[in-house]
Amino acid sequence: MVDLSISLTALEDGFAVRVQGADVGVTQEPLPKASKRKLQAIIRITPSLTSAYSDDAALARLGGDLFRELFSAQNRLLFERARELSIERKAMLRLSFELSPNLDLRKLPFEALHDGARYLASDPRILISRAFAGGLKRQNVRVTDRLRVLMTTASPEGLPPVDVKKAEDILRESYALLGERGSLRCIRNLTRISLEEEFRKVRTGEQPPFDVWHHHGHGGVETSVGTAQFRLLLCGTSGSEAISVSQIGWAVSRHSELQVAVFAVCHSGSLFGLAPELAQLNVPVVMGFPEKIEMRASERFSQVLHRGLAKDSIETAFCEARSALFGHNPQSREWCNAYLFSHCMQEGNLTPGRQLVHSDWRVRQRKRATDAAKEFATVLEEGRKNER
Repeated sequence: MVDLSISLTALEDGFAVRVQGADVGVTQEPLPKASKRKLQAIIRITPSLTSAYSDDAALARLGGDLFRELFSAQNRLLFERARELSIERKAMLRLSFELSPNLDLRKLPFEALHDGARYLASDPRILISRAFAGGLKRQNVRVTDRLRVLMTTASPEGLPPVDVKKAEDILRESYALLGERGSLRCIRNLTRISLEEEFRKVRTGEQPPFDVWHHHGHGGVETSVGTAQFRLLLCGTSGSEAISVSQIGWAVSRHSELQVAVFAVCHSGSLFGLAPELAQLNVPVVMGFPEKIEMRASERFSQVLHRGLAKDSIETAFCEARSALFGHNPQSREWCNAYLFSHCMQEGNLTPGRQLVHSDWRVRQRKRATDAAKEFATVLEEGRKNER
């Protein structure tokens, strides 16, 4: 995988954009700047253009504007070099956007980036992921001798029914490919108490830890005292019980073995959602949707994703699942509303039996980044001399 990290630093009149990758080098000073006014304009109109159905031409223009702001001058050269390398090596290109504490920047629609020819996210060879600046960095996800998956569902009374059997069958068929090397545990009618009890048993050693947690159900954003907050809607004694992000985060934070969390839930990937919250804790890879997602689209995404997790890398599985949404209905915007939050330093694989990377991987990556940066600096200097 060819990795490219993009970070934005706030300035008085805009944002400095730094691009770096072990294979292509790093942006040299002075850093290209993105216009604060243009980024704010993009953020303002994003919700209306990434809704379920909207004007494709307008969304393409928005994605093009964002692409030009982030990849200008030398940053564009680094991007093109990285893309060429990924094609040469027949490898995936990962664009990892580091999310700063600035909440507005987290609203930027990176998944809608458009290079003038196509949406980057529509290319199954390009992965767009989000990571929190200063967050937990891991060399790779843990490879186990047996992949354990927890599947939870909740279909509270008073809400549109969830096809629990179909959701379970999707995962059961996917992980059947692993035979005895995989196990699936399903919990229906999930409540706050049963969720906490499940994590408690893992913490006390009463049952083995699971590597993947997939939840299928309902969620929403409510506004209280002017503040938007995500709520996961689980089964209650009478109807649904709204569970806060902090309640779930408290339970999950004690489960250090969890590798991947998938939330087939509306608004789970939103600014105040469950996915970004868990991504800032100890879960290496989290997937969710920032807006509403149709049930059929959610089922299609889950089907392709988990088939991929059973045989390919996490990144490949996610890209294929996103592409499946695009191919299923290109007019719908579900494909650009699938978010991946990742703190993995390299391509991760959950398939039992795969080899772990060597412990000196970070050292080799730093050396490659330094060598590439020196080479790029030499090219720039030679260009300046020729101009003189």
